[in-house]
Amino acid sequence: MKKIYLSIIFCTFILFAIDQSLVKSDIVDITSFGAPPSSTGAPGESTCAQSGCHDDSKIGDQSKAQLLFDNSSISSYSPDEIYPISLHVQDPSIKRFGFQLVALDDKGNQCGSFIISDSEHTQILFNELEIKDREYITYKHAGTFPKMPGSHSWNMMWKAPSKGQGKVHFYFATVSANNDNSDKGDKVFLHSMSLSEKFQTDCKDLCKELGEHNQIKAFIKHNQLIIHNENPSIPILSTAIFSINGSLIMNQLSFSDINSEIIVPLQEFQKGLYILRCTTSSSMNAHTFLIH
Repeated sequence: MKKIYLSIIFCTFILFAIDQSLVKSDIVDITSFGAPPSSTGAPGESTCAQSGCHDDSKIGDQSKAQLLFDNSSISSYSPDEIYPISLHVQDPSIKRFGFQLVALDDKGNQCGSFIISDSEHTQILFNELEIKDREYITYKHAGTFPKMPGSHSWNMMWKAPSKGQGKVHFYFATVSANNDNSDKGDKVFLHSMSLSEKFQTDCKDLCKELGEHNQIKAFIKHNQLIIHNENPSIPILSTAIFSINGSLIMNQLSFSDINSEIIVPLQEFQKGLYILRCTTSSSMNAHTFLIH
């Protein structure tokens, strides 16, 4: 009976030890090997201070991070271009830092894609339970240690979305940790910035001359698109306006040969890049124009 009793105690001790090691391993994973997905504070997400890792932290009221594109601040992006990104954070005397970053469009969908350029310090994670379409870039364990206390940076790449996606919003959370081997007593900061889509156009509010022998001239004046036919003997049969994605917005037929000038009000048009197509009895011509 004593042997059985001692065996039971010994087995229980082993199971307890194994269980404790698993718990410790889970804590290390949470606090050191990347922020849990969906912790940036973006629409529909929690934050690093609420998702079970730094749950006693308060959101900081002063921005301590800066997101740079090719080492500079920008306000717009070119579709399909790949940008080097660096995230810089500063907090005096801090010896451990963390971050998570996501890029979304106006509807909250993933916008563009991240590319790992420093696999030793950063990684890409996905949320397998909810908001599954969002892509998050965050730190690895080696990426939490700054070269010098008080400041840190991470490098990565971002491929901009294809043409016509519009604004992209970057949401990112940073953590200034006290390096006490726990997830308590740390500071969390939330940040966001937006980039507009850069339209590739030479017209600068003035459409180029259209038609054979520069017959048709078009320009914007007082929020109107004015289409002028320099040669009424070759009438404009129709004018059409398309979005930059090719969707037809307006199609206007001309019922008279005397159409030296056509005026299109632009009050109902949103800001952006459009395509004007003019069809005459001898040709069809198109060019872009930009509404600010």
